[in-house]
Amino acid sequence: MSPTFETLNQRPLRWVLALLALLGPLNLAADPNKRLREMGLASAAGGGWLLAEGEGDRLRLDLSEDASYTLSGTVRLGVGQNAAGVMMQSGGSVRAGGPGTDYFTLGSRDASVSGSYGAYLLREGRFETDARSASGLRVGGHGLGLWEQSGGDAAINRWLAVGGPGGIEGEGVFNLLGGSLTVNRKFRILLADSAGSTGTLNLGTQAGGDAELTTLAFWGAGGFNSLVVGQNPRGERAVLNLNRGRLTLGGPLLRRPGPVRGIANLNGGVLRAGVNLMDLLNSSLSEINLYRGGLTVDTQAHTVAINGTLRIPSGQGLYPSEGRLAVADGGSGYLAPPLVRIKTVRGRGTDAAAIAHLDDQGRISQVLISNPGENYAPGDVLRFSFHGGGADLAAAPMVHTLSAEELAPNEGGRIRKIGSGTLHLTADAVLPGPIVVEAGTLVVHTEAALGPITVRPGATVQGTLHPDQVVHNQGRLIPHPYPGPDAGESAVGGRLVMDAFWTAPADEGVAPLTRPVPLTQPYLQNMSSERMVVMAEFKENLPISVAYAEAQGPVIQVPMQTTPSGGDTYFYRGTLSGLKAGTTYRYQLRDAAGRALSEWADLRTAPAGREDFMFTSLGDIQETNRGAWEADPWEPAKSMMAHMRDKEPRFFLGLGDHAADGDSYEKTRLSFLERVPAKLGPSVPIYIAWGNHDGRRALDPLRKATDMPSRFRKDGRPGVSSGFGSYAFSYSDVFFVVIEHFAWYGINDPQRSDLSNGWLDEVLSSPEAQKARFRVVAIHWPTYSERYVDGNAALRMELAPRLKHYNVELCLSGHMHAYFRAERDGTHYIINGAGSYLGSRAPLTTDWPHGVRGGFTDVRGRYAVQSEPGVLGPPQAIVGGLFNGYSEISVRGNRMLYQQHGFNADGSYIGVLDEFTLSSRTE
Repeated sequence: MSPTFETLNQRPLRWVLALLALLGPLNLAADPNKRLREMGLASAAGGGWLLAEGEGDRLRLDLSEDASYTLSGTVRLGVGQNAAGVMMQSGGSVRAGGPGTDYFTLGSRDASVSGSYGAYLLREGRFETDARSASGLRVGGHGLGLWEQSGGDAAINRWLAVGGPGGIEGEGVFNLLGGSLTVNRKFRILLADSAGSTGTLNLGTQAGGDAELTTLAFWGAGGFNSLVVGQNPRGERAVLNLNRGRLTLGGPLLRRPGPVRGIANLNGGVLRAGVNLMDLLNSSLSEINLYRGGLTVDTQAHTVAINGTLRIPSGQGLYPSEGRLAVADGGSGYLAPPLVRIKTVRGRGTDAAAIAHLDDQGRISQVLISNPGENYAPGDVLRFSFHGGGADLAAAPMVHTLSAEELAPNEGGRIRKIGSGTLHLTADAVLPGPIVVEAGTLVVHTEAALGPITVRPGATVQGTLHPDQVVHNQGRLIPHPYPGPDAGESAVGGRLVMDAFWTAPADEGVAPLTRPVPLTQPYLQNMSSERMVVMAEFKENLPISVAYAEAQGPVIQVPMQTTPSGGDTYFYRGTLSGLKAGTTYRYQLRDAAGRALSEWADLRTAPAGREDFMFTSLGDIQETNRGAWEADPWEPAKSMMAHMRDKEPRFFLGLGDHAADGDSYEKTRLSFLERVPAKLGPSVPIYIAWGNHDGRRALDPLRKATDMPSRFRKDGRPGVSSGFGSYAFSYSDVFFVVIEHFAWYGINDPQRSDLSNGWLDEVLSSPEAQKARFRVVAIHWPTYSERYVDGNAALRMELAPRLKHYNVELCLSGHMHAYFRAERDGTHYIINGAGSYLGSRAPLTTDWPHGVRGGFTDVRGRYAVQSEPGVLGPPQAIVGGLFNGYSEISVRGNRMLYQQHGFNADGSYIGVLDEFTLSSRTE
């Protein structure tokens, strides 16, 4: 699909015609790297974008193609008087800026213009600003600006400024509701950085949102820092609403000296320390409000402090059902969500805030509460007004009378301390709510009476405690002054509950200590001759370790790190290093009290040299069988995984699409966790060649559930992590290259494509690869196919010649839901995407002359589906590779045996339906 323009009057239509004159036919799918440049009226040095530059213009540009776009020159959206300019990205990648360009600006920068509105909506894909630009991204100029991100990932490689110089007319709002955003560590986020400006950053809302924001710049006390909540001393107001998601900082949240108001509202999010020795919440902030949702502080392995004073907002705040209020008359034809302002018409409540949500018809259907505010009461009357958005028919202000059901007291916000590091509470910090120390150490530097403190197993509290302080201790308590009393001082001890198995009274709201049960039993990742990664999943975030030993040797314990899964659970990861090659170890999970949380299981490291071995492979297990066997929709994948487990492979190589949607925790659980780790058990390491359904971001649930060798890549490619990126590894003198789907799809982008940026040539030409007895490449999308697609022309141009040149014997793929085998130039190409439903409705495409089995050449054998629910019908001849099955690949000396096992729709075993033998081409 090409980019589309939504034009709502004649001026934008003339703008589009001018664009077509510059670019010719608007079909960018055929050339995904065509540069979009010099569009509209160039006004900046070097030209650039001016979207909706005329008075009253309303225009939205939709970038929905999975392609790469470069926006050269300075970009400004919503330029003209009373104009609205919107870009919406729902796929592909966008790179904006370049040498000498100014800010990518949302809302007019012209002081003589009023009523302008500019917005960028990132729904999926990747957006980044060019590091060579003079500036970065500005949300709000002299006009209203909105950035709203619900998915994808963004990289701001210069400044991120929210709130322009136009006062309330130049307000900027940054809504980060999903996906991830990273600011270059040499730059920072500035809220209200101009005189008279208002800037708001919303990380999630009460209605939801799960996003990751990372900004790590911090250049010393008094210098630059990560996120300034009130940058300009003469600014009007800067607000951080931290509801959901995670904010990783390299320096404190602080406000510049001056009358500007800098406010942090904490209501359910996570503050994560990105560096050591800093204060997360600085006393310079005008207010630090702790609402009912509380705050989680993740120190990671760092030592940090809270020096600011936390307050509980008074009275009641807005906490409607599901965090949202319905809008009855929401206007029509909005190009993007308008900014919402709330005024109390009757009553004395203040500071509530919300963002607008549009339905598919461009109407405001709801407002999502981004800050509860305080001192509201039943019967109070609020006026919600809507500004900007480029509506065809603007919504009238909504007058709403608050009910008791929409309100709740603001007190009760809990502080959770997680991470293995240390959190210091200084004498200026006041935390009246309950405090739960789940991991690491909490050091108290105040004798003020804090809320009740619960210390979980493995955690520590130390410092000076008020005589009336209540501590429920399940871990380690050091109730004396920290680091020690001055001369003439005496220690102050608190009232302690020391029972290690203490059970909380029902009215205290602290859960009793129970033995946690894994939701996903331990499974193995990232094997080498000296390393193994053990992963698991629990409902709780607790200190859990991997205990392991060689034969009858001593037991060693390694703490596991945790990361939220996105589904109210936690993925656990423990790295066992310094192991012996080709050695079997036993291991189990244990809690902080030393209790076993799993049965003993065996793991075996990769051998140091050659030995015979076997591995298995399968792709596209992302969905049900779609009615082929209704008695169990998840067959035959479960039976296939159990069958390969019983054959004891050395590892399993997945060929992509392991969830219908990798950014969904529920689909990750159904498709991956309950079928791959659960069925392969705790002894078969898992590798994955990521596919197009597996989530585009390293922070998607499916990606966070894994640990691949990609995290050890040292070529500096941004975004490569344990769950994202291509990688290579060796096992028993066989060299494997596993290519990330989203690292080759932009094949003509030499910086991002692992096929054309030199990475693939580097690993395949390495001595380790060329001396190996076999070379195997795994990539989700096939090079050649005879059903559904013909393969991929770009892969035939970029990948196939390299496979030939570097003597790659085997190329494994998925994507097409059936079986296909071809042989060309010494490389055997396999498609094995038969892990869930079959592509029976996908037509045959190209009859490749080198096709051997599947597609236009039938596989010998018979396959059966249900004839009625619970009854397997008679086996029918297999047509064109349409059967379920997995690959078993055995390496014996200098020969490789490939066997394709077949299964009926109910999971019953058919037998080996195709096989062939390869000889090593290494001299």
